[in-house]
Amino acid sequence: MFEKEDMFPAGFFDREDEGDDAQFWGMPRANRFVDEAGQTTLAALYRELVPEDGLVLDLMAGWESHLSADATSELFGLGLNSAELAANPRLAERVIHDLNRDPALPYPEAYFDAVLCAGSIEYVIHPLAVFSEVNRILKAGGPLIVSFSERSYAAKVLSGWKLLNAAQRVALVASYFTMSGNWDAPNTRFKVLLDSDPLFMVWAHKQADF
Repeated sequence: MFEKEDMFPAGFFDREDEGDDAQFWGMPRANRFVDEAGQTTLAALYRELVPEDGLVLDLMAGWESHLSADATSELFGLGLNSAELAANPRLAERVIHDLNRDPALPYPEAYFDAVLCAGSIEYVIHPLAVFSEVNRILKAGGPLIVSFSERSYAAKVLSGWKLLNAAQRVALVASYFTMSGNWDAPNTRFKVLLDSDPLFMVWAHKQADF
């Protein structure tokens, strides 16, 4: 466990279902974590923040990666569902890896230009360790972009996450950045409309080492 995770209340990172994550997430579902309006909003943010022609990691990836059709980045995917990763046409490389079992990422330092984490942060039981690892594999100036909605698989969601409202969840994700490594100040953006899923986005850039 990342040392600073001890600062959270006891049981915060527990789940209703503490069974094998690889088995749970290995079942193909092909569900979306946000509706079409949210996907469009997320693709626009990626267009704004992800460097053109960069090398990008989709963390906890599935069958779609939400980049716009004209995106020129080379995309790697790391996840637990081999069928969904295989069905994702955007991925140039696919890696099966359980972050809850081992937060260490199988990539060298300063390797990626951006890292994406969509619809998954509420399932991560060692988020500070994962954010620290993402900081390690990002190039200086590269963003980690985290997004989530209100759709989830409740049995695998963190107990602490369930106790928070939307604004508190955004603040929690922002705290993961400030507690985990060499990041600039986190940025937040919301999409909340009456006729579509709410979407919450939090990101920060890796700062240069001095």
